Parts: sequence; C-alpha cells; structure tokens
Amino acid sequence: MIDPEILKAVTTVYSTDLSLPEEWTPERRNEFLTAEADKISSMAASMAEELWEKALVAWSRQRNGQTPNHATKVALLQAAREQAARTVLNNELYELIETDETSSELETADQAPNPADLSWEQRWTIPALQSEPNEDLEALIDHLWPAPDYSGPFRIKAGYLMAARAEDALELPGHPEDPLTAELAQMILRDLHADGLPER
Repeated sequence: MIDPEILKAVTTVYSTDLSLPEEWTPERRNEFLTAEADKISSMAASMAEELWEKALVAWSRQRNGQTPNHATKVALLQAAREQAARTVLNNELYELIETDETSSELETADQAPNPADLSWEQRWTIPALQSEPNEDLEALIDHLWPAPDYSGPFRIKAGYLMAARAEDALELPGHPEDPLTAELAQMILRDLHADGLPER
C-alpha cells in the first residue's frame, strides 16, 4: 500500500531536483513515480514494524516489564512509522539529489554527521542521533506534559528533546508553569506539525 505522503515526496523531488527523461509520456512518468513510491512505502512499512517491536521492548524494559496500554502502543507505532519514512526517504530518494554535486561534496554527504558537531537543537530531531530519556527525564515529562493532555507522539518527541538538552548540561524546566516549558512545547509542536502529526 502506497503511503500518500511518500508518493507526494517522490513526485515533488522528481519534479524539482531530479528529472525524468523528456521523451517519457505522462503515463510512463506516473507509472515510474507510483512504482518508486510503492517500493519506498513497502521498505518504510517493514522498517516501521522492526522499530515498533524494538520500541515496545525498550518501553517495557524501562518500566520493569510493564506492558504498554493501547494508547502507548499506537503512539509508539506512529513514531516508528514517522522515523522509518524519514530514514527510507533519505536513503532512497533525497540522497539521489546529491549525485549532481561534486565528488568532494559527495564524500561529505556520505559521512554521518558527528554528534559533537551538532547542537542539541539539531540532534533531537535526527533519528540516528536521538538519545532515549532516562527514568528521571520520563518522570519529569510526565509532570510537565501529562497524558492524556498531551499525545503519545508529543511525549516521545519531548523525551528526545529533553535527553538532548540533558546531554549538553542545559537547563530543564522544573514545573508546568515554567516559561521554558512553554518554549520547549512550541518546538515540539512545530516538529509534530512538520511531520504531519496531530498536535494533541
């Protein structure tokens, strides 16, 4: 089953950054774009399944074997799908854009970013560089952004954000009324919006 967001991304990239042969008919172009979107959707679905299973195991392990409830499972699945779609689109589509660059730029693009070179604001949104929050941070997130007032995807992203700030020894908000709580919540909401996820 083709993910409509992936089809949209494939169509956009091939109409802006990558070109298809001019002699192709509209039908052939559509067939190619549909086949690419289908391939990427299927890869993302299988990766999401793996990520979800790992996330469920990690969630239970962090809570002494407790089983997540339905809402948590759905939130973890949504986060896994989002992360898988991003990763596969990067590997199968966006990296093709760089093939027109010079070889030195290509070498740079092939290297994974060094976490030490990136600020927490960059690291918390990059799946490969995200850190899981520890129990103390999870308890703080429960206090600042409690369920069900805040969605599972919101709280998962909050975990990555808080873990990244903690790694850089930056201040963390202490209570819901803290101005920093509202400031960080806005960053999380913007990221949810960028991923096409509901804010609540």
